[in-house]
Amino acid sequence: MPVASSIQELIDALKTRKTNIARALDDLFGNANALNQLAGNPNKDALLTDWILGRKGGDPLPDWAVNELKAGPGSTGLVAHPLTDDEILHIRNWPANHKNDLAKKLHQAIEGNAPLEFFWELYGKDKEDMDTSVAGQVIFRSPQQNVSVSGWFTALANLLASIKVKVNQ
Repeated sequence: MPVASSIQELIDALKTRKTNIARALDDLFGNANALNQLAGNPNKDALLTDWILGRKGGDPLPDWAVNELKAGPGSTGLVAHPLTDDEILHIRNWPANHKNDLAKKLHQAIEGNAPLEFFWELYGKDKEDMDTSVAGQVIFRSPQQNVSVSGWFTALANLLASIKVKVNQ
């Protein structure tokens, strides 16, 4: 589910298949330069654990991940699309199996200098899904009824959530 602060962000995500989270993960794991820096990063041991983003849904993200993804103090400066606290919370609440599957992909990317590209899309099922079946890609899928927009956009988000979106057709 994308965390959007405006309708335009949601529309852009539907058009480009890129949410802010997908862009930030692309920045961090999506090019050889970034992966080279991560491979030599003092936090490399933390990067190559199974709890790279927490072991289960609701686990806090490790400090290095928050600093990098928010482009905070002590970060490598690789993330050109820094995340908000709501977006960090969203990652924190990903299901454990998504975090574990993603950890495996991130390990392969860092150790093999094999960049990943991250995408997002809506689909017709009733729970979050993550697809890693295409080499070099991670696709996050959100149920159509589970789209959130903060602030005064909530009523409009409910309307948008009821709109059918065709994916890859």
